Amino acid sequence: MGLSTLKVGVDGCGVPVHGMPLRSMATLYARLAEPERLGEPLAEHAARAVAAMRRQPYLVGGRHRVDTEVMTHANGVLAKEGAEALDCAAVLEGGLGVAVRVQDGGYRAVGPALIRVLDVLGVLDPAARSALRPRARPPVLGGGAPVGHLEAAFGLETSR
Repeated sequence: MGLSTLKVGVDGCGVPVHGMPLRSMATLYARLAEPERLGEPLAEHAARAVAAMRRQPYLVGGRHRVDTEVMTHANGVLAKEGAEALDCAAVLEGGLGVAVRVQDGGYRAVGPALIRVLDVLGVLDPAARSALRPRARPPVLGGGAPVGHLEAAFGLETSR
């Protein structure tokens, strides 16, 4: 992707955003897990951002947000929500980046999908899995009462 094809937009908060393929987003998060691969001066800044996110997950997402809960309960994982049903994560041990997007922009399914990916990758220990269960299987309501639940049910394949 060259500069001539770079897509720039504005998100719901008014911040400029850059459109890129999902694979590129995952690579970006993998670089947060191994900031030295960015080279100087970016490595220093990325490492500082990672440390800040780990210290204060609430300031990344806020109350009742999947990214905040994932970082609070899944040791060694950074996560950030955004961009109409996009969730990204960095698995710090191993330098892995994850990007999950629900194509229709419906945000309800992206949190369960991200949690499922992290679980299938073996990143979630039993305590994290238990703490994240309400986010992994949110209720579907009918007339204000639970009538079912949403659940991400898929496996992963590598492209290598």
